[in-house]
Amino acid sequence: MIILNNTLKIFLLFGTILFCAIFIYSFTSPYKIEKHATGFIKKQIQYQVNEKIDNFGKSSSENKLIKFSQKILKKNHERINKLKLALKNKLPEKIASTVAIMQDLNCECRNRYSKFVKNVLDETILNLEEINKKIVTFMKMKYMQIVQSIINDFRIFSGSNLLFFLLALILLFLKPQANSQLTLVAGLLFLSTVICSYFYIFEQDWFYNIIYQDFFGYFYLLYMGIVFLFLCDIIFNKARITTRIINFIANIIGSAFQTIPC
Repeated sequence: MIILNNTLKIFLLFGTILFCAIFIYSFTSPYKIEKHATGFIKKQIQYQVNEKIDNFGKSSSENKLIKFSQKILKKNHERINKLKLALKNKLPEKIASTVAIMQDLNCECRNRYSKFVKNVLDETILNLEEINKKIVTFMKMKYMQIVQSIINDFRIFSGSNLLFFLLALILLFLKPQANSQLTLVAGLLFLSTVICSYFYIFEQDWFYNIIYQDFFGYFYLLYMGIVFLFLCDIIFNKARITTRIINFIANIIGSAFQTIPC
C-alpha cells in the first residue's frame, strides 16, 4: 500500500509539473506552437479555401435566382432546342458571310473586334487578379483564426490536464484511504498522457486534431469528462460508484481484490 501510495504521488506530481510547464509554455512561446502546427494549419487552410471556392457566388439571393432560372430553362427547353437547330442549319451560310467580311482589310469591324477582344482579355485578367487578391486575403484571415484557435485550444488542453492531475494529487493527500480509487483515475490520466505525447512527437496532425474543434476533440473531451466524473465521485460521493466499478472489474478477471468506499 505504501509503495502504491508513493508511486501515485510521484506520477501525479510529475503530471502536474509537466502540464504546468506546458501551460506556461503556451503563453511564453506561442509562436513555437504555431511553427510546430504548420502542417496542420496548411491542411486546414486548404480545406477551408476549397470550401470557399466551391461556395463562391452561392449567396441566398443568387440561389433563388438560380432556381428561378432553372424553372424558366425547363419550360423553354424545347423552344431553345428548336432555335439551336435552326441556327445550326444556317451556320454554313453565316460562316461564309462572316469570313468574307472579316477578310476585307478595309472593314472597320476588324479593328473594332480586335479592340473588343483585347478589352475582354484585360477585363478577365483584372477579374482574375481581384479574385486572387480576395483568396490571398481570405487565406491570411483563416491562418490567423486557425492559429489563435490552436493556441487557445492548446491552453485549454494543458490547463484542464493540469487541473485534473493537481486535483488527484491533492485528493491523494486529503483522502489517503482512496488509493485504489485514485489508481483508476491515475491510470486514465496516464493513458491519455501517453497517447497525446505519442501524437505530439510522431503524429502532429493527429495531436492537433485532438485539441482542435474536431470529432477527435469531442472524443477527448468525453474521455476527460469521465475522468472528471470519477474525481467528483471520490470528492462528493465517497467513491461509491468508482468502488463498485473497481470491484466489478476485479470479479471479472477473477481477482480476490476488493476495495471499500472512502
